[in-house]
Formats: sequence, structure tokens, C-alpha cells
Amino acid sequence: MKTIFLIPVLVVSMFTFQGCNSDDDLNNPRNEAVEVAFKTMYTEVTHVEWEKKGNYWVADFWKDGKEMEAWFTMDGQWYQTETDITFAELPETVKASFTSGNYKDWRVDDVDKFEHRDTGTFYVLDVEKGNQDYDLYYSPDGTMIKAVEDR
Repeated sequence: MKTIFLIPVLVVSMFTFQGCNSDDDLNNPRNEAVEVAFKTMYTEVTHVEWEKKGNYWVADFWKDGKEMEAWFTMDGQWYQTETDITFAELPETVKASFTSGNYKDWRVDDVDKFEHRDTGTFYVLDVEKGNQDYDLYYSPDGTMIKAVEDR
């Protein structure tokens, strides 16, 4: 009789404790400085989700129809923002450099704009050709900074 009573208790407990995992905390950082810095920099955003990456709180969100990711140090200092953009949204200088460069015949898979606290703005084009995949880094003036094999 005791065994029959314990089964429903165990089932209810299993579902109750399942909702208490640490991932729930990632929806909102516990650090108020991070929340304040984010809300100051980014107003009118939607679908904000937080995750901890190393020593940073990272907010994934949408603003003006663009998917974005903002990184903050644990003490609430902005570190960088990554924005998904289209090839057409690149500065003309970057487009011209790519279309006349060594990778012009490669397929552009993804384009991101980075705004970094230390290095300023730069663009990354993820390009593919056959089994090869590279990330091409460009400055706003169209200079290719580096090409990194994406493994």
C-alpha cells in the first residue's frame, strides 16, 4: 500500500523539481548593473534572452527587425554588439573589396556587423566554397583585416 502511495508523490516531485534547474536564471541576469546597462543602450527591443558565456552576460534580442547579441562584463560594462545584416547592408567599400578580392567567387553564407569596445566597428563575412569555409574580417573602409578558416 505504501508503494502505491509513493508513486504519485514521486511523479509530482519529479515535475516540480524539473522546473528548478539553473537555466531558468539565464532569462534575467542577477546583476542589476548588467540589466541597467542593457536597458540604457537598447530600448524598444523584443525577445530578450540572456545567457552566460565565460565572463560575460550575453543578451540575444531583436531590434528594428534585426537579430542582435550584446555582450556585457559581469560589472555591467558593454563589451561588444553583433548584428546580423545582409550583404546589401554592408558599406559600399566592403562590398567592393569583397567582389574584387580573392574570395569573390565564394558563396556568402552569413554577414555580421560587430561594434567592439576596443577595436571599433568591423564586418565578418562567412564564405564557403566546396568543403572550405572562411570568416573574412573587414574594416569599414573595405580593408580585409584577416581571413580565418572556420572549422
